[in-house]
Amino acid sequence: MPQVLTEFAVIQCVHGTKGQSTASSDKWTINGHKVMLENDTGTFPNCLVTYPCVGYTLQSMGLNATTIDGRKVMLVTDFNQSISGLPIVMTESHSVFDDS
Repeated sequence: MPQVLTEFAVIQCVHGTKGQSTASSDKWTINGHKVMLENDTGTFPNCLVTYPCVGYTLQSMGLNATTIDGRKVMLVTDFNQSISGLPIVMTESHSVFDDS
């Protein structure tokens, strides 16, 4: 089962720069960290290559039916890109409990 993405996740551009995510809702948290929703954003403030990645806007692949206020909850497995079009790498470290 894929993990839900939180603002605590490590999001990196292909140049290895760590992103800073901004969650837009505090209705759902995991281990005290806000869950990221579709269209939430982040920046890569220290990407200093010739064509810097600048930031990202998260887009859901539609593989998750869970929503908050009509916006899809992001999964770690959703494919996303930086504003410059390069892929980003997302890693989440919170524990997953499946009580189904």
